[in-house]
Amino acid sequence: MPALLSYPGWDVTPADVGTIGALTLLAMAIGAVAAGSLTRRLGRSRVLAVCLCWFSVTVAAAAMAPTELLFASGRVLAGFGLGCLLPVASALVLDNAAPARRTLVYGVMFSAYPCGGMVAGIAAGQLGLDGDFRTPLALGALALLAVPAVLRLRDVASVPPDQKDPLRRSGGSAADLFAERGVYRTVLLWMATFMCLLVIYGLYTWLPSIMQATGYGLASAVAFLAILNLGGVVGMLVSGWAADRLGVRVVGGMACLLGGLAIGLLSLRPPTALGYVLVAVAGMSAIGAQV
Repeated sequence: MPALLSYPGWDVTPADVGTIGALTLLAMAIGAVAAGSLTRRLGRSRVLAVCLCWFSVTVAAAAMAPTELLFASGRVLAGFGLGCLLPVASALVLDNAAPARRTLVYGVMFSAYPCGGMVAGIAAGQLGLDGDFRTPLALGALALLAVPAVLRLRDVASVPPDQKDPLRRSGGSAADLFAERGVYRTVLLWMATFMCLLVIYGLYTWLPSIMQATGYGLASAVAFLAILNLGGVVGMLVSGWAADRLGVRVVGGMACLLGGLAIGLLSLRPPTALGYVLVAVAGMSAIGAQV
């Protein structure tokens, strides 16, 4: 984002960046909703492969965009593909994971998301110091290399039907989320998810710019992003392991509390070393709680 804001020939403002980020997440939401209908028609592995192709092509288009409008369009379209991809991958893993280790297995799978963010942060720090945002962004097109492996995945769950969730046995519908006492629980879950995502994507989008504005160099500011994602990887594995033993609500609640404290302390502009620790805790807590 700092490189984009200073890109010569483009008059991109922080408000523009915020709009692009908001539209990208809106496209992710639309993609997530569309994923259910697509998987019924094409199967999960095929939808995953199509999403990876879509994401790779649109990210590459954004990286080569000659204008701000085309760049924004590529980002938004990539968001749609990513929005489809995440719930389909999640469903594949949850359907095939043993119940006793379900949350841990899911956390291991989803740790790829912050791992990718960590690699992207390091790449941006190394390649984007001269104001070049295109090369780090173009690396996202490498997702295309995963398509052959995805096409070999099985759509059939290996967990016996009697061990699977009732929602999955019945085929599931949006109305089931509100059945019986589901309204109360669904709304609370949505609120918790919204707040976690507000933290995660707020930090993903703005953390380097915020740190640069407080006096850090660009390389150090981008390092915060890598540390945030490293904390997220650790948080997913630890929280997944703990949730299978202590329960999702206990572990999720503790993670939210720790994340809130870490972000509150970050607002006090701590020394660099402590700032790194707090960012890691924020990533570990917020991303772990989301899983």
